Amino acid sequence: MRVTDVLRRGGIAVQVVKIVGLLVAAVAILQVATWVGSPYADSDESSGATGTPWTAPPLRGSAPAPPPADLPRIEFPPPLPTIRQGDPQPVPTRYGLTYTVPSSGGWRPSSDRTMGWTSDGELITAYGSVSDYGYDYCPELDGSDKAAVGITGRNATDAATAARSEIDRVERALTDDAGGAPRVAVSDPVQTEVSNRSAVRYTAELTDVSKGADCDAAAVRLHVVATAAYATAEVAVFVVLQRLDVPDALSDDAVAAIVGSLRSSEQ
Repeated sequence: MRVTDVLRRGGIAVQVVKIVGLLVAAVAILQVATWVGSPYADSDESSGATGTPWTAPPLRGSAPAPPPADLPRIEFPPPLPTIRQGDPQPVPTRYGLTYTVPSSGGWRPSSDRTMGWTSDGELITAYGSVSDYGYDYCPELDGSDKAAVGITGRNATDAATAARSEIDRVERALTDDAGGAPRVAVSDPVQTEVSNRSAVRYTAELTDVSKGADCDAAAVRLHVVATAAYATAEVAVFVVLQRLDVPDALSDDAVAAIVGSLRSSEQ
């Protein structure tokens, strides 16, 4: 399997369910398609500013399942609310959920940044409303970070299945060109709640990750919480990617605070 590329773009607009669905259908029938927006967005993910038209490479795969017709849809992520300097930053998302991260100390909160992986012209997974910590800590690796937080949406599935399958996606994303996959240890599912709605949490340790540079991390802890979304998709999948073997790595207490902050945007 070809090594995947970590792709981070801020301020590129897409209406992803419509665009990706039409793109995949066009590729399947005509083997050619044109997108307007970002190629790095998930089947239910987007960023929030206007981008320029571009021609996408062909992406393989079946068309994503659409959300229920009666489910509200948020086309673009809401802007970050204004805070006092130094206060924690709430980050609203397209799924009617909000999380909070620090606004200083190496953090870059964002409601419209995206992050994702592709392999051999196929999108593996991608997240929106991405905030990162320790950005560009590894000068030999473009776009490096010590931790990242993001969210995506899934349809025609349940929360437990969506959460567990996200770990498989990230494992594939971190597999190198020669097919060397990381070792993965997955926790048992933990039943929890997000704003009084049932949720499922998994934690996975990925070790022996192929390094893109000497300063890159070889160990990652992945935290995944899935719950019913309030808008845009049936299930929201919230992810914290914590790189372990880096200087000033994000602490477990900080991760717990971020995961615990996930809530309805109405709260």
